Amino acid sequence: MLLNPFTYHAPSSVKQAAKLYATLADVKILAGGTIVLNTLKKLKQNGAKTPENIISLKKIKALQTICTQKSIITIGSMATCRDIIHSKELKKDCPLLIAVAQNIATTQIRNMATIGGNITGRFTWTEFQTPLVALDAKLHFVTKTGKEKIINAESFFKQNAKTSDILEKITFKAPQDVCFVYKRIPKRAEPDIPIFSICLRASVKKGTFQNVCVAINNAKSFARKDTKIEKTIAKLKTNDKAGTNLLKTLDLSRYAKDGDYKQAVISSTLKNTLNELIAQTK
Repeated sequence: MLLNPFTYHAPSSVKQAAKLYATLADVKILAGGTIVLNTLKKLKQNGAKTPENIISLKKIKALQTICTQKSIITIGSMATCRDIIHSKELKKDCPLLIAVAQNIATTQIRNMATIGGNITGRFTWTEFQTPLVALDAKLHFVTKTGKEKIINAESFFKQNAKTSDILEKITFKAPQDVCFVYKRIPKRAEPDIPIFSICLRASVKKGTFQNVCVAINNAKSFARKDTKIEKTIAKLKTNDKAGTNLLKTLDLSRYAKDGDYKQAVISSTLKNTLNELIAQTK
C-alpha cells in the first residue's frame, strides 16, 4: 500500500530533531517504524488524515548506544531488539532485557523495532514495560526547546505513556545481588502480542524475600507495580511452599474486570514465577 504523501526529515543529532519537532506542524516521530508505518496505513485505510511531516531518528548514531559506565547501564532509544539481543554489555550486566527482546515478534521485526518505539508507541501490551518498571529505570527525554527531562519508567506508564518530547535514552543501575524472572503469556503459540506479562524482582537474605518488586502488564492498561502482591511475597519464606501459599492468600479482585480467565492466568503465572525465583536462589 502506498502511503499518503508526507515530507521526510532525517536529522543527524537530537538537537536538530528537537528543533524540527518544535517548528514543524502536523508531525510524527519515526523510530524503527514497525508501529508508525502500520499506523499510517490504517489511517489511510480508514480515510483519516495522516501527518504531513515525519521526523526519522534513524541517522542519530548517539541514540543507538548500549553501554555500562560506573554501574549505570545506558540504552539509546534507537537501539533495536537485535542490538539488545547481541549486546555484550547486557549479556554481562542485564541479561533480563535480552530475554525480553528475544520474545518480541519475528526476526524481521526485531531487526527494525527499537526499545524507544516500544516504550513510547502507546500500546498497552508492549514488552519492555514490565522489566523497565522492575529495574526502576529512568527515561531521558529531550523537550522541543532542547532541555533534558527525566522521568521514572513507572511514573511514565502511570501517565499512560503520554509525551510530547523525544525519548533519548534509558538508564538504570546494573542489577547486583538480585534475581529477576520475566514471563509473558501470548494469545497464540506463534509469535504474538502478550495478554499478560510479569517481571518479578527480589533478593533473598536469611530465607526471606527482600527488595521485592512485582511489575504487571495485563495488556489492558500500562505496566505498573502491584504493591499488594509485593507485600504478600515479602511475608513468605523461601523454604515454604511459596507458590501454594501465595495462591491461598492472594486477593486478585482488582483484576476482576479482566475476567475469570485472566485472573486464573495471573494466579498460575505468579506461582510459576515465584517458584522459578526460588529455584534461582538455591
